[in-house]
Amino acid sequence: MKAGYNHYHANFTIMGFRYVKIETNADLSKAVFYAHAVYSQMMDTLSLTTSNTALNQLVKNAMWSQKGNFCDIPTDCPTRERAGWTGDAGIFAYTGLRLMESVPVFKKWLRQCRYTQLSDGRVMNIAPPNNKPGFFAKLLAGSVAWGDAIIIVPWEIYQLTGDKRVLSENYSMMCNWYSFLKKEARKKKLFNKSHSKKNRNYVIEKGMNYGEWCEPGRSAAESMKDGNYDVANAYFAYSGMLMSKIAKILDRPEAEVNELIRVSEKARQGYIEVYTENGLITTERQCQLVRPLAFGLLHEEADKLAAKQLAVMVKRENGKLNTGFLTTPEICRQLAKRGYIKEAYQLLLNPQMPGWLYEVNQGATTLWENWDGIQPGKEPKASLNHYSYGAVVGWIMDGVCGIHYCDGELIIQPEIYIGDDANGLTSAKATYDSPAGKIEMGWDYINEKVHIHLFIPVGLEAKLILPNGTQQRVLAGEYNYMC
Repeated sequence: MKAGYNHYHANFTIMGFRYVKIETNADLSKAVFYAHAVYSQMMDTLSLTTSNTALNQLVKNAMWSQKGNFCDIPTDCPTRERAGWTGDAGIFAYTGLRLMESVPVFKKWLRQCRYTQLSDGRVMNIAPPNNKPGFFAKLLAGSVAWGDAIIIVPWEIYQLTGDKRVLSENYSMMCNWYSFLKKEARKKKLFNKSHSKKNRNYVIEKGMNYGEWCEPGRSAAESMKDGNYDVANAYFAYSGMLMSKIAKILDRPEAEVNELIRVSEKARQGYIEVYTENGLITTERQCQLVRPLAFGLLHEEADKLAAKQLAVMVKRENGKLNTGFLTTPEICRQLAKRGYIKEAYQLLLNPQMPGWLYEVNQGATTLWENWDGIQPGKEPKASLNHYSYGAVVGWIMDGVCGIHYCDGELIIQPEIYIGDDANGLTSAKATYDSPAGKIEMGWDYINEKVHIHLFIPVGLEAKLILPNGTQQRVLAGEYNYMC
C-alpha cells in the first residue's frame, strides 16, 4: 500500500464478496474505501415496499443476488462455481425479468444453451461450459427441470415482451429436448416398473435427475437416489403443454400442435396413474403437492384436496418451508390462488428456519443457497449469494401487491391478509416499469378499511379484482378505492 489513492482490481475475472480484510501497518483511521459492483447493464424495473421491514430487506436481497450473478450470463453464485446453471435460470426467470430489465442477459445465455446442446437433445446443465464435460456431466445433462429451462425461459420472455422471435430462435432446441424426453419415456425397467396401464409409454422410469434439490433434510445423494421420476413426469407433461402453446403461436402445422397436446395429456394421465391414488397424493413433502398444483396436473376435485392438504401441512409446520429449488417459487402463489392466503403469508413471514426471513434476521444481504446457510455457533455453509430462492418476490409483486402483467394483459388482484409483522401486513406498494409503461399499485389498512391506490399507464387497461370480490375493467388513469 502506498500513500494516497490506491486502486486494486482483478484482471479478467470478477469476485463476489461481502467483507474485505486489510492487513497493514499503515494508519487507516481516516481511510475511505469504495467497492465497485460489476454486473450487466440492467435497469431496475420493480420498486416494492411493505409494512414489514424484514420483508423489504428480502426484496433488496433478491435484487442484489440478481445483480451479483447477472454478469453477462446468469450464474448460480459469484463466489464459488460462477456457472450458468440451467435449473437456477428456469425457476428465477419470471421474477428476474420483472426485477430488472434482464431480457438481453437471458437471450444471450439461451444462445449458449443452443451451442452446448448434445446431438441426442440433452441439454448441458451449465451453459456456457466451465470445463470439459466429463461422463457424469453428460449423464446428468438429461435431468428434467434443468433441461426444461430452455423451454421455460423463452416462454417467460415471450409472456413479458410478446416478442415471438425468442420462441422461434429457440424452437429447434426445445423440440430436440422434448424429443429426448419422449425417447426416455419409452425406455422401460425390467423391475420396479411403474403401474401405469394405459399410458406407460408416456411415463419416464429411467435416467438420473437432480430432483427437488436443496430440500431441507435431504442431502444431494438422498435427493437423487430414487431417480425423481415423479419430478420427471411432471415436467414431461408441463413442458409438453408449453410446447403446444409455443407451436401454435409460431403457426406450426396443426398436426404438430395436436401431437404436442396429445403427448402432454398422455404424460399428465400417466402422472396421475402412477403418482396419485385415484387422484389423491399421499406425501409428507410440500414439493410433491406444490408441483402438480403449479403445473395443473390434477383433476378439479383432486386439485382442491391437494391444496387443502398443503395448507394443513403448512399450519402443522408453523409456517416452515420444506421445499427445495424447484417448488419454492410457487408455494405461496398456489396456496393464495386457491384461497389459502393466510397460510401463504404464514410461510412468507415465518422468521424461523427454514424460511426466507430467517436469513434476513441473520443479517443476510443476499439470498442463500440453503435455508440453513448460517446457524449460530456453526460455520457458514454452501453459497450465501444464490438468487434462486429470491423467486418468491414474483409472488410478492403479483400476489401481495396484485400486479400481474403477462402476455400484454394486466390483472390487478391484491391477495391481502391483514396482521402484524408476525402473521400479516398493513400495507404494500409496488411500482413496476412494465413494457407497457409504469404501473403503480398500493394498499393500506386504515381504520378497518383497505384503501387502494392504482395508476395505469396510457395505452393499457386492466381487469381489477378487489378483495371483496368486485370486478371491473379500468382504463388508463389514477384510481382510489376503499373496501
